[in-house]
Amino acid sequence: MRVFRSVVLSCAAIAALSGQSPAPSGDPKPLRHLEYAFTADYQITGEGHNAGFSSGGLGSNGSGVNSLARTGGRVGTVDVDVIGFADDGALAFRIAEWIRAEPRPRTTLTCEAEDSGQVVCDAPFVPTDVEGVLLQALSRGFVDDTVVDASGHWTRTYATKHLKVTSTYAMTDPGAGKPVSIAFHREVVCPDGTDSNWHEQGEIAYDRSLKAPKSIHELADEVPRGGSVEHATFDLTIAKDSFATVSPATGVTPSPDPWTGEMYPVGTKPSPSP
Repeated sequence: MRVFRSVVLSCAAIAALSGQSPAPSGDPKPLRHLEYAFTADYQITGEGHNAGFSSGGLGSNGSGVNSLARTGGRVGTVDVDVIGFADDGALAFRIAEWIRAEPRPRTTLTCEAEDSGQVVCDAPFVPTDVEGVLLQALSRGFVDDTVVDASGHWTRTYATKHLKVTSTYAMTDPGAGKPVSIAFHREVVCPDGTDSNWHEQGEIAYDRSLKAPKSIHELADEVPRGGSVEHATFDLTIAKDSFATVSPATGVTPSPDPWTGEMYPVGTKPSPSP
């Protein structure tokens, strides 16, 4: 069984995104291409109810309450193209999820990833949970020194009509040019009760020179409201990056962005190439 959930866009997502769409249009040549392998695992636990008959047979006395345990998931890859910049400087992406053993991708979306963590796609489409997890960590200013304190901590928040999301991050830098480790905790709240609340936590290995996650591990737990409760685990690992060139002498080095000569510098708005 496959279960699909949009992690940070789960609460009345269509309403939240109504009328919003990224600025880029058409099929522009990508500035950068990335590919991530992923696994998504789900478990639904809780209680169900029956007519009071046990599994011993018709007429047997039962409690009327059954335990519930279901699992599911999927494995595949996510293709991501950086295709430009929105008016506010946010990166715009073309993204598609490929499921193993399926001949074609699921819906290809055009989305913006805001530094706040909000992901906005062409209405009425909503990214899959895996795509949402990835795009949050690909925003232009995901790690922004202007908001990171001396201890390596920072907080991001955003809210829509049906949704409030608060994310806290703690970064540990091992030095020597190695990827930093970013532990995160996220509270997803639907104040009007249109959907469940969620606790999310995990860890990101993030390459600051390439401005992209090397891997993401996330655990998401639905806040119980009675009945069944969903738990989800997401793991993503980078497989390809057109900005990375491998040299036996120097290792992995970034290639410059063709518009700016830099890697998406925070606080600047590039001009389109002639």
